[in-house]
Amino acid sequence: MAVVNKMVRPSTPEPVIAAAGLTPKEIFAMLRRHLLLVISLTILGLLIGCGTWYLLRKYYPKYTATTYIEVLPPIETDPTMFMPEQVSKEIRYSHRLSLATLIKQQSTLQELVSRDAIKETQWFKDRDRDIRKAIKYLERHLDVFPQRDGDYIEISMTCSDREEAALIVNEMVDLFLASQGAEKREDIAEKLARLEERRLDVQRDLDAAQRALDDVRNRFGITDLEERRDYRDPIVVKLDNLELEQNQLILQMRELQGIIKNLEELATGPITEQIEHRIERDPVIVLLVQQLALQESVLAGLLTKFGENHRLVRRVQDYIEEIRERKRLREAEIAEQLRQSNLQDAYDRMIE
Repeated sequence: MAVVNKMVRPSTPEPVIAAAGLTPKEIFAMLRRHLLLVISLTILGLLIGCGTWYLLRKYYPKYTATTYIEVLPPIETDPTMFMPEQVSKEIRYSHRLSLATLIKQQSTLQELVSRDAIKETQWFKDRDRDIRKAIKYLERHLDVFPQRDGDYIEISMTCSDREEAALIVNEMVDLFLASQGAEKREDIAEKLARLEERRLDVQRDLDAAQRALDDVRNRFGITDLEERRDYRDPIVVKLDNLELEQNQLILQMRELQGIIKNLEELATGPITEQIEHRIERDPVIVLLVQQLALQESVLAGLLTKFGENHRLVRRVQDYIEEIRERKRLREAEIAEQLRQSNLQDAYDRMIE
């Protein structure tokens, strides 16, 4: 019997494929094992966050006060026209951007810090009363942002006291508006000076014409022109022309005096009757008056129900003050529009 020797290789175990991920049961078991750790870390995180918030609020608070300045189109418009001239969006945004740059420039910040109300604040004292440190702080925390799609410039200030933040913002707005008003008054004063020079020139021409008339009368002895109707002497014709020129110069001088008087009234203040008439017809003022009356009635009801120190009563009172301030700003805007309109009318009459 033949024996066949056969080589047998050892069998190799097949690789076991690992599970692709944890099953929900395993995940739940892990959470049960570490439940105390998860709860402890959550509570610890809440305590650390609340403690940090409390310490920052108490020792390093930050408040931001924001206000807005409405910027009109950079052209002179007539408020009596129903279809005012349209200005492109890019031109209006460029005008707002230039004004925002003017507000944030170094000289404006220095004038702001030099004001007495700013020097008396705790914010200025914390800067060691150093103007350079205060200006450096304002450059970082005083934001002036011109809106691209709106007609407003947003001014905001961030510091550790909310009242002082609002004070700094209000002082910046007052400083900017005062500087703009000073420039307008300088323009009016310059126009008045030019008109005064022109009036003096007309007066000199009138005096020269009067002296020429007196010289003609004295040289030729012309005292009565009514008796010589049948003959028109060349000297008489010249005399008539001179008298006509004299009358024209007198009329021009009187007209210039009226224009100068009108410009002086524009420089000193608005015309009360025109402003009152315009305010009564202004839809924004009418809406604000209606809102003010509504809020005052709501305030009366809240006072009867809750008293003066309730939170809702104070909120309504603040809103009423805001409406009154908006009404005052709108009235000032209407007065400025009338002033510019009257100024343009006087200028047009002067050119004619």
